Amino acid sequence: MKKITIVLTTLLLAVSAGIFTLHSCKKDQLDKINKAENQLSATDLKINRLILDFKQKVRYMKENPDFKSGETMSVDSAKWYLDAAFNFTYAFTTESFASFNTDTFSIVISKTGDLVDLDDVISAFYELKDNTLIIYNATEGEEKELYVSNMEIVSNTLDKVVIKITATIGANNNTPPPGFIQWGPFGDEDEWMYGEKLGDCSAGGGMWWGVKDAATEIKDATNTYRYKYIQDEGLGWYAYYTEPSAVITIDVKIGMGIYSDLLLNPNDSEIDNYRDYLLLYQKKDIPNGLLIETCIPWEDMNFYYHGTRKVIYEIIQENHDVFGVSANLTFCYCNEIVGKGDGNIYDPDFAYHIVTAMYKTRHISDITERTSINE
Repeated sequence: MKKITIVLTTLLLAVSAGIFTLHSCKKDQLDKINKAENQLSATDLKINRLILDFKQKVRYMKENPDFKSGETMSVDSAKWYLDAAFNFTYAFTTESFASFNTDTFSIVISKTGDLVDLDDVISAFYELKDNTLIIYNATEGEEKELYVSNMEIVSNTLDKVVIKITATIGANNNTPPPGFIQWGPFGDEDEWMYGEKLGDCSAGGGMWWGVKDAATEIKDATNTYRYKYIQDEGLGWYAYYTEPSAVITIDVKIGMGIYSDLLLNPNDSEIDNYRDYLLLYQKKDIPNGLLIETCIPWEDMNFYYHGTRKVIYEIIQENHDVFGVSANLTFCYCNEIVGKGDGNIYDPDFAYHIVTAMYKTRHISDITERTSINE
C-alpha cells in the first residue's frame, strides 16, 4: 500500500481571523510593508504583520521579564506563530548549501483548557532557539545556518501540548557547492552504492562506508540545487515558509500496484532494471535475467537525481487526489532519501529508494529580519 504522511492545518484561517489579537507593528516596519503593497499580496501583507507583531512581543517580554501579558491563544495558533516567526527570523532557505544535518527535539507548553498563555509560547520560542543551536553546534562546516524548521504536535492532553521540532542546518566547507555540470550535479567520480550507507563504489565502500550512499547524495543534491527550480529571492524581497505544510513519503516498492505507474520512466518501454522508474527500484529475478546494479554509475546518479526532481516538483503536486498535496504549497526540503536493500544488503532481492519531501506555505516579504541563529 502507499506510504503517505500528511501534516496539514487550517490554522492560517484562524490566525488571520484574529483568534489572537496582536499589538500594532512599529511604525517603521509598517512603512516598509506599505511600500511593498504593489509587490506583496494582501495575504502576504497580513502574514507579515502578524509575524512582526508577535516578534515585537517576544522582544518586549525579553526586555521586561517580569511582565505578564495575560493573553492566550489556541494550541494551533501557538504552533503557527512559533513556526512562522522562527523560520522568518532564522531560516536561510534561499541559500545553497553542500551538506545538511537534520535532528529532532521536543518542547512542552502548559495548557489551561484549550488555551496556552502567550508568556509560555514566548518562553518556548527561546527554548526552540536553544535546542536548535545544539544541532547547529554539532554540524560540521565553515559556513552554516538554519535551513528550515518544521513542527508537529505529537501529544495534546488536558494540561500540556508536546511539539516535535525537526531542524535542518545547512553547511558549506572551504568552498561553496559546485555548479551543475552538463548532465546534472554528478561527475565521473560520483559512483555510489545504492543505499544502506554502503559508501561509494570503491572496495568496502571507501571512507564513506556507514556514512553516505547514492540515496543520501541524491538527497543532498536535491536540496543544494533547489534554487534552480524555485526562486526564493529577488530585488527587494525574499521568501519564507510557514504552516500549513505537508510531508510525503513515496517509493516504488511500497506503492507497487497503486501509484507505481506514475513513477515509470516514460522513455523506457521494457522492465529490465535499467532506469525503469524515476526513483531507484530494481528487483532480482535471475530466471528472467534481472540483476541488481548495486553500484550506481555517475550517469545513473544524474538520471535518478532528475527523476527525484520530477517526482517532487511535478508528479506529487500534479496528482492531488493521490498524494494530497495542495497546489498552493511549495516544495521546501527533501527530508530524507533512504536506500534500502531487502535480504542480503550486498546482494539484495530488491533495491529501492524511499523519498520523503516536505511542502510548506510560501510567503513573500520585503523586510529582512533574517539573522544567524548563532548571533
